[in-house]
Amino acid sequence: MSWSVRATGKVVEVQAEIEKQFKLPLADAPQGLIDEAEKQTVYLVSRLIDQCLRTFDPAHLVTVSAHGHMGSSGGPGAYQRVTVEIS
Repeated sequence: MSWSVRATGKVVEVQAEIEKQFKLPLADAPQGLIDEAEKQTVYLVSRLIDQCLRTFDPAHLVTVSAHGHMGSSGGPGAYQRVTVEIS
């Protein structure tokens, strides 16, 4: 499973947009994540982004980009790659 989120704007706008993107379609099967390890990773990444954005001035313009790939070649949560960029 691969996933990605991206938003640009003022911190508050980006927080709202990223939260929306993390909810759909990532949240629910069959369109979204079905493995519990994948769901946990996406949840933790969304919380990390939110915590980082809280350190910026609310009027600051930011771009957030995050993507990940999870494979199950060896079972649930067998490998995961995640990249997060905030600028």
